[in-house]
Amino acid sequence: MVPVLNSYDAANCGAFMEAAQGAVHLDGQPVPTQRITGEPISFVGVAGNALGTGTERVDSTGCGIWATIPPLSAGVHEVRVRGTSADFSVSVDYALHVG
Repeated sequence: MVPVLNSYDAANCGAFMEAAQGAVHLDGQPVPTQRITGEPISFVGVAGNALGTGTERVDSTGCGIWATIPPLSAGVHEVRVRGTSADFSVSVDYALHVG
């Protein structure tokens, strides 16, 4: 699965998902997305990570929009990911080279 946009802030998942919009395109064609409104998650940060969680285990709630990219044939493929929620946005383009 590919994250379109996501959050691990349990207190704000509802508001985050209310405003969340996103899409994934593979070679110009839309890929179905899945909304995950609140799932228990656990992760361990690494020193100096951007989330500021330190290196301890964090138990929280994850929410977001995700897409599953199907198996790809050999060649070059373009994946475009776009997502927004309130003042947060994601815009990523990938060129995947499959052998």
